Amino acid sequence: MLYTTDMYLPINRWQIQNVSGDNRMATIRGLKPNAAYTVCVLAYSTYGQGPMSDPKKIVVKPERRYFLNSFRSFMG
Repeated sequence: MLYTTDMYLPINRWQIQNVSGDNRMATIRGLKPNAAYTVCVLAYSTYGQGPMSDPKKIVVKPERRYFLNSFRSFMG
């Protein structure tokens, strides 16, 4: 999972949250309250890298959980 507060940064400068195995959920800790983030998913397998998901934008509200469950591929 990749995330940033500046979606115009090159993707290699976004923050990374690694998720291993077949987990479908992850927790990103340390996000700033009231900050706007852009989040994407990029999967890897034994076959290589898959396409990056469409970006999802969220504004972090204190004491709230976000579930991003509908990622779609950029490259289709």
